[in-house]
Amino acid sequence: MIDGAIRANTERLFHKAGQHEYTLEKLLPDHACADELVGFHACQAVRKMLEAVLSLASVGCPKTQDLPELIDLVRENVPGLPQELEEARRLNPFGQRQDACLLEAQSLDRPWVLHCVRGIRRWAESTRDTLDPEGRQMREEMEQNIRLAKAALGKWAFGGAGTTTERLFVAAGGNSHLYW
Repeated sequence: MIDGAIRANTERLFHKAGQHEYTLEKLLPDHACADELVGFHACQAVRKMLEAVLSLASVGCPKTQDLPELIDLVRENVPGLPQELEEARRLNPFGQRQDACLLEAQSLDRPWVLHCVRGIRRWAESTRDTLDPEGRQMREEMEQNIRLAKAALGKWAFGGAGTTTERLFVAAGGNSHLYW
């Protein structure tokens, strides 16, 4: 059974990863946006997902900017790693602040980046559900409650998944530690 504080931290990390992934998706089609920014948000999304999985697996997570170090730690402690995780090592230079000025000449395969981050998210969410089945049930119940409230209140009450209104609704329902 997973401790409530660990579950809350895991959800916070998934939320932060989702924010980076959302930013990544918005930046990807804009070719005026520097590859360094796209790579940075991809690296951050992957890092947060790995930290969340390590937290659920009760593995201490070092304070590091080194993505390969986190990948190695996950490989040692969590079974069933996707191929995208090994490939994500290529993102490491984009997450290293001291290397940011050196990346200007380096190009990034943008379709690969999105494929990689989405594949790691699918694996991380599946691993989360395996390691914390009670948390999965809580998330499913919350999502069902939101669907019922949307149906009862009408579309005008919600601006869409993840909006401030929806998060406030979830918080008012006593599930403030489970948010998007």
